[in-house]
Amino acid sequence: MNILKKTGLLLLAMVLLWSCKKKQDITIEESLENITIQYVKNELGVSEIDSVKVLKVDTVTQYGYVQINIEILEQLEIEEYYEMKNATQNEDTVAEKQHELNMRQIGDVLEQWRALGQSLPSNDTAPYRYLVTANYYSPVGMDQFYFFVTPEMSYYVLDPYGDELVQ
Repeated sequence: MNILKKTGLLLLAMVLLWSCKKKQDITIEESLENITIQYVKNELGVSEIDSVKVLKVDTVTQYGYVQINIEILEQLEIEEYYEMKNATQNEDTVAEKQHELNMRQIGDVLEQWRALGQSLPSNDTAPYRYLVTANYYSPVGMDQFYFFVTPEMSYYVLDPYGDELVQ
């Protein structure tokens, strides 16, 4: 009889542990859904949402986050260069000067990110942000988007110019 009691208690403990883990998973999923709705309303400016669907969540380390910012800034630098070339061809000196200024600003921030990237270990595995891929559905249609979530479960707006890492 003593063995039956121990087995019963062990089974009960296993069921309780499994149910707690399942409840925690649901809470994280619900949190992500709520954060996604907040992001769509506050940052994308979509007021009428039928639903959202989180498609994928990727863990991003601090090094990976720095690399994402570098890639974005490099792309902005290329786009700004072509805009400056177009302004030069159109003999628009005011626009050309503005594009030159923009390129210098992008270059300055890009150098800060690159220096930070060189100072960080590339093999770090600690989560710094989570990159969420999601869809939102509204009366107008569906759109896919990406955004960051902090480990504390709040959305984070990417800003390569004003990020706390390079200030």
